[in-house]
Order: sequence, then structure tokens, then C-alpha cells
Amino acid sequence: LVANSTSVEALTAAWTRDPGRVCEEIGEVRRQLRRLGEAAGAELETPLLATLCEVAAEHGAAAKFAGAGGGDCGVALAGPGVDAAAIRSAWERAGVRALDLRPTEPTTTGGV
Repeated sequence: LVANSTSVEALTAAWTRDPGRVCEEIGEVRRQLRRLGEAAGAELETPLLATLCEVAAEHGAAAKFAGAGGGDCGVALAGPGVDAAAIRSAWERAGVRALDLRPTEPTTTGGV
């Protein structure tokens, strides 16, 4: 857990200081969460979520499961120059359902 905390801190720092490292740090967080699941004897990353992550990586993006694990949700980030349509197409062929979500600008009222 200490290693994961360190990786999350590195990911947070990369987000603002070194965007080029964000995908690398997401990959490291994913690896650590998989090791945690293995050590606990729990399948945190299902085969379908593994496919989501592997397809993203093959196309130059980064992905990991989200939440408590177990198969319900994953997230992927793709930077400029990444063919997001190709990722979505490969996911669709593999049975991964993609939602087209984008970050929004914060508001002064605290809502989104």
C-alpha cells in the first residue's frame, strides 16, 4: 500500500508538472493494484478490464480499473496524437463498452 500511495503521489505530480509521465504513472498504479489483488487472492482486474487496459496501451494510452475492482468500471486517458477512435473500435470488438466522457472546467459554484 505504501508503494501505491507513492505512485498515486507521482501521478498527481505528473498531472500538473510532467503530463508526458501521466500514462507511465497510471500503468504503475495498475501494476501495483494487480499485485495487491493477487496477494489478497481477489480478482480486482477482470479479464475484460485487462483487455481494456491492454488495448489502450497498444494504442499509446493508459488505463486501469476504477473503484473497488471486480469488473464494473475502468478508465483510460489518451493524449494528443492517440487514435481514440481506434481504441474504441478495438474495445467494441472485445466487448468493452466505452463511454465518451471528457473533463469539464471547474465552476465557481462547485458544480459541474
